[in-house]
Amino acid sequence: MNRLFAALRRSTRALVACAAFACAGAQAATVLYYVDLVNPPDAVLAAAAARGDTVTTATDWTDFNTKLAGGTYALAIGLSQDSSAGPDGTTVTNYLIGGGRMIYANYALSAPYTTIFAATETSTNLTSATFSDATLAFNLTSPQTFSNPGWGTFTMGLTPQGGGTSLCTFAGGDSCAVSSSGGHALVLGWLSDTPAQRAQIMGNAMAYVLGESPIVIPERVPVTHVATPVPALSPLTLALLGLLLAGTAWATRRQVRG
Repeated sequence: MNRLFAALRRSTRALVACAAFACAGAQAATVLYYVDLVNPPDAVLAAAAARGDTVTTATDWTDFNTKLAGGTYALAIGLSQDSSAGPDGTTVTNYLIGGGRMIYANYALSAPYTTIFAATETSTNLTSATFSDATLAFNLTSPQTFSNPGWGTFTMGLTPQGGGTSLCTFAGGDSCAVSSSGGHALVLGWLSDTPAQRAQIMGNAMAYVLGESPIVIPERVPVTHVATPVPALSPLTLALLGLLLAGTAWATRRQVRG
C-alpha cells in the first residue's frame, strides 16, 4: 500500500510539473545526431521521440560534417563517447554562426572544441551534480547522480572560458554543463548513458538550446528477457507419447490399405 501511495505521489508531481511547463509545448525540431558508441537505451533518441522531433542519424563524423554543412537542421547533437575524435571545427563554427544550435560532449575535451564551446575539462568521473538553470533542472532529482556503465571516463568537470556560462555544478565544484554562443551551444560534462534520468536530462538540454519549455520525458528502462524453462518429461510420459504416436501411425496405415 505504501508503494502505491508513493507511486501516486510521483505521478501527481509529474502531472503538476507538466502543467506548469506546458507538456505539449515543445515544437518538433529537425535534429542531426551522431554518437560513436552508447549503452542502450539511447537517451537522445528517447528524448527526441517524446518531443516529436525528426532525427537524421549520421553514420560517422565524416557523414555528420557533410550533413551539417549541407543541411538545414534546427539542432545538431554530437557525442564523442568512445573516441576523442569529433566533428570538423570549421563546419561546427559556421553552423553556429549561421544560427544553428548544437549539443556536444567529448570525454577528452580538447582544441578546437574548447574554443568553440568556451570550456576546458578540469576533472573526471564525478558522481553527482546540482542544476542551477531551471530548464536543465526540470523534473530532475536533485542532486542528479551519474553512474559508470563501463567507460574509462564517464563524467567531465568543466571550467567555463570567455563567453561560457556554467548551468550546473558537480559536487567537486566544477561545472557539469557550459553554455555559449548566446545559449545556442551547450557542452555536456557527462556521457549520455550515465545520468540517473538520462532521457529527461537530454530532453531538457535540447529544450534549452532550442529556447523551448521542457516537457516530462519517460525513461526507457532496459528489459531483461528471461527464458521460460521447458519442463522435462518423465520416462513414463515419454513412453505413453511413443505408444500414442505408434498407434496413430498404425491406424493411418490401415485406413490407407482399406
